[in-house]
Amino acid sequence: MRQITKDILAPPADLISNNCKRQLKKIITSRKGGKATYYHKKKVVEALNNLYINKCGYCESRINVVASENVEHYRPKAGVDEIDLVAGTTHGGYFWLANEWSNLLIACPKCNQPGNKGNRFPLSDPLKRVFKHPSMLASGEIDFKANHYNSIHISGEVPLLLNPEHKNPEKEFVLKRNGELKSNDKSIFAFTTIDVCDLNRVPLTIARQKIIDGIINDINNQIKAWHSSVAPLSEAQFRIQLDYIFEKILQRLADESEYTFVAKMIIKNFETLILDEIEKQFRSVILNQFNSYIKKN
Repeated sequence: MRQITKDILAPPADLISNNCKRQLKKIITSRKGGKATYYHKKKVVEALNNLYINKCGYCESRINVVASENVEHYRPKAGVDEIDLVAGTTHGGYFWLANEWSNLLIACPKCNQPGNKGNRFPLSDPLKRVFKHPSMLASGEIDFKANHYNSIHISGEVPLLLNPEHKNPEKEFVLKRNGELKSNDKSIFAFTTIDVCDLNRVPLTIARQKIIDGIINDINNQIKAWHSSVAPLSEAQFRIQLDYIFEKILQRLADESEYTFVAKMIIKNFETLILDEIEKQFRSVILNQFNSYIKKN
């Protein structure tokens, strides 16, 4: 996951248009409810894709190459899955948040499919779940500020599912050598998100591991060139080649890259993720060069 910065007070125009407000009021006040439609307006989807750079907010895979993005409702607009509710209760969904900017993100079909995120929304205390929009303002209009994720109305809920706009994922996850994610310091938020979104499904772990393997292979190839019997690299040349490899790691930090979290974890845990796979006699020179390069850049 990659942390996303969104200005919740500056939603796309469609979400604060008079027509959208009228639709929301009808949904909230009508006994028959209603269907929200403004969250998938073209400009709203474009704004979300610009924020998420066409990557899934949960797994950070690039979406538009192989599928269409899902405009994901963090708090489900339809009924909340019964597995996350107090036994014997039902929840009609956070329908009043269907067009709420702070409740929308981009997800891939795999993470968001039924059986994964779908309509899941687990809380640390299900008894504190909010079931309806607060009362109207004295003017008879909708209190839109009450829909914000950090409003007093809804802040009593403590969601266990990580939202990259609300919490820094880097502090919650750890990357294993085999490409799997695990919770950092037994983070219940990371543990739940990995489980609900199936973030350790095989294609994802392979993709993450492939990045790690590529860096290790590049380093080992330069070690062979350094100790080649034919025109070997000098140590100075070897260090220069290492810097090219380290630059590739930094390039993976760019927001548009897939799996920026992998690059961040490699930099943070270079010894365990990379050096442990290198012959011991070469580790010190590689580590010193890595630390020097990162410090300079």
